[in-house]
Amino acid sequence: MEQQINNDLTHDNCSDAIQLSTLLYNSSYSDNTIRMLYATSQACNSGVTFYGMFNDFLIYDFTSIDNIFKSLVQMFPSRVGLDSILQSAWYAQDALQSIWNPGAVVAPADLFYSTSYNPGSANYYDRTSASNVFLIFVAMAELGAGLNRYGFNSTDTPSTTGYVKTVSLSWTSKALVQADTTGAACGIASSFYNIIDSIEASVGLLPSQISGKLSSVVTVLNSAITVGASTQCTVVDGYTAQECAAASARMRYRNACAEQGAAASVAAGIIQVINAGWI
Repeated sequence: MEQQINNDLTHDNCSDAIQLSTLLYNSSYSDNTIRMLYATSQACNSGVTFYGMFNDFLIYDFTSIDNIFKSLVQMFPSRVGLDSILQSAWYAQDALQSIWNPGAVVAPADLFYSTSYNPGSANYYDRTSASNVFLIFVAMAELGAGLNRYGFNSTDTPSTTGYVKTVSLSWTSKALVQADTTGAACGIASSFYNIIDSIEASVGLLPSQISGKLSSVVTVLNSAITVGASTQCTVVDGYTAQECAAASARMRYRNACAEQGAAASVAAGIIQVINAGWI
């Protein structure tokens, strides 16, 4: 079956690869090889290929928060009800976060899906180098697809707006994030953190032309998080600095907002950063 999945991926037959890899992924046969096959199958459906993304990445402008958003909107077009790009990116992220280094001992605060065949870790140190490199672009696909879906009216064509949003994202408070039943608010915010983490874990492994550009992305996103998430969590919603730091760490898990109010507060701060910076 693994060979058939690889054959399907070679021929960009994403749906068949997903169908077959899901059978193994959700079973006792799952291991790091199966998890990577499943992640690759879901990423295929999101328009992410492990090596092809490096060339695509070099074409776009990532020098400012605004340009990061515009570039990702161009790279990962998506629409609610018309495709499953965003969902596939979520599932690919889950799988990549379950590909641990041999012998990794995951702290309880970092663990999620603990009773599944594929428990995940929110700490990139626990995960393999290959999974972290791949997660850079999967997380970018999450952010780009999410912005496409929720930053435009259904009748808009992003290219005609210069890839600038026509609709502000709606989840600008803790309560609104907690009320979101789609998972998009927390998932979009989570992608910020996973982009940063995965780049920091991988930048020393990549060619200088790529690593330098990725490092600038980290600088820009880190600055945005410091301003948005911290202010919302501590000043607006009144959590302690320690609670907000723990929530930010947990935000690598895309469903963290359902676990704790501080994580939902952090996510609301990230959404506000997107609305203010994507102009």
